[in-house]
Amino acid sequence: MDNPTPLLLAAVAADLASEGLKLDVGLFDPQNGAWVAGTATATPPRGFDAGDLVLVLPGREIALAKKDEGLDMVALIDAVSDWAMDELGYGWPELADHGGGFVAIMRPAADGGRVVWEGGGRRVPVGKLSTVPLVARPTQKRDASSRPWTTE
Repeated sequence: MDNPTPLLLAAVAADLASEGLKLDVGLFDPQNGAWVAGTATATPPRGFDAGDLVLVLPGREIALAKKDEGLDMVALIDAVSDWAMDELGYGWPELADHGGGFVAIMRPAADGGRVVWEGGGRRVPVGKLSTVPLVARPTQKRDASSRPWTTE
């Protein structure tokens, strides 16, 4: 069976691009000592159980348990979503109504063998957030000064 992880990471990267975030991610297998997905530009993580896979994102390393059927793809996208919220400083992705008002923060869920964003009564495949209305936010970035966030 082919490894679906690179395709799923590419799909979530497309969703993140709408917020101006570039997904720099790696997935490391300590048991085999090999990168199994992503950019693999980081130093291999150490100190993780051989039964886990390690998701490497800027500023964090997260152990994701392997299951008999492979990696829990919902847990993978949930970890990426949590990273994105930390980077952005607000909930992501935020579903909007047709007037642009907040409805719900969408969370990853399983749907018939695929991973979707789910919230506010909507289900959207990962990689297809551009097909639903999202709350418009100013672009925010981290600032090294005493203020944790600046708005462009």
